[in-house]
Amino acid sequence: MAPSICFLLLCLLFLSSSTTGVQDHEEGFVSITISDKGLDFAKDILIDQAVASIVLSQLPQIEKTVQVPLVGKAKVVLSEISINDIQVNSSSVNTGETGIALVVSGATANLSLNWRYSVSSWLVPIGISDSGTATARV
Repeated sequence: MAPSICFLLLCLLFLSSSTTGVQDHEEGFVSITISDKGLDFAKDILIDQAVASIVLSQLPQIEKTVQVPLVGKAKVVLSEISINDIQVNSSSVNTGETGIALVVSGATANLSLNWRYSVSSWLVPIGISDSGTATARV
């Protein structure tokens, strides 16, 4: 977790906390109140940080070879897969008995990648191949 997020969460906790006066024979306690507005603020910052850490990250190469009946062996490679942008349509934060749940729904990501394939067969002595670039929204 980024230091700025930890600092923000600690500030939210300390700004909202209150303690009671304790006599020598009484037990002390700390009461913490986190408002819905504070949770929403922290949620938005966490989502922004997560998106910023994912965008422009490079995903590993994907390579698959399969035997296609009557055609031969086909090899497909997806490389230089990058996440260029992420849009979050809606998000919510819910508190419960076991903790806090952050829910993101309707998110889309824009990807760019290079692709290539080759097909080789014992029937045809010349291999068939092609390559290019692609963009996708998932």
